[in-house]
Amino acid sequence: MHTTGAVRSERAIRESSSRPDERNGFGDRWVTIDGHHVLIHESEAKANPETPRSLAAQIPCHIKAAILDSIKASNSPTVDDKQGGFHEEGGQWIVAADGKIVPVPAKPGPANPKTQGGAHVDPSDAINPNLKENIRDLGGTWHVHPAGTLHEDKGNVRTTKSFNQPPSDTDLKEAGLGISLVIAARNKTLYFYNKSGTIGAPIKLKEFLKGC
Repeated sequence: MHTTGAVRSERAIRESSSRPDERNGFGDRWVTIDGHHVLIHESEAKANPETPRSLAAQIPCHIKAAILDSIKASNSPTVDDKQGGFHEEGGQWIVAADGKIVPVPAKPGPANPKTQGGAHVDPSDAINPNLKENIRDLGGTWHVHPAGTLHEDKGNVRTTKSFNQPPSDTDLKEAGLGISLVIAARNKTLYFYNKSGTIGAPIKLKEFLKGC
């Protein structure tokens, strides 16, 4: 998954903003995930389209806790992200053969302390691949768009560089089976999306975690 960078310049008290943003199955089928053949159950509920709140309600609290851990990890230093907030984190949750819903955190993405070109992570690249050995279904995929911000001052002009928070074009293109969501760490909001685009308006992280 991928997020792009944004640049904002401020001159004296007046502000000029330019934020380039890349955002502008029916039936059952067998797929291969990490070398395992998995039967995926999908349905099109055209009469009752999904909303961010209905999708959030489908995610168990222990999966939301894993997502919250990814936000904290993205905000924290790593080997190459010296101050935190400049790398992506993510993961997936699966339904195991015994019916248990299991979070599978991914390895952190590389740091980008300059923000230019954005950041990325592979949510399917599990820290512990053994968690997927008994996979039956893929429940969903999440990743975090970093909160990091840089300020550069030249004369009376301040340039602010940061990571775009909504799903990027690459995110939409790579949306797969199950629920797809991106967490905007800086804005503390969540976006649900699929290949067609963002689903509804973003919801606050506090609302997403309500009841857990």
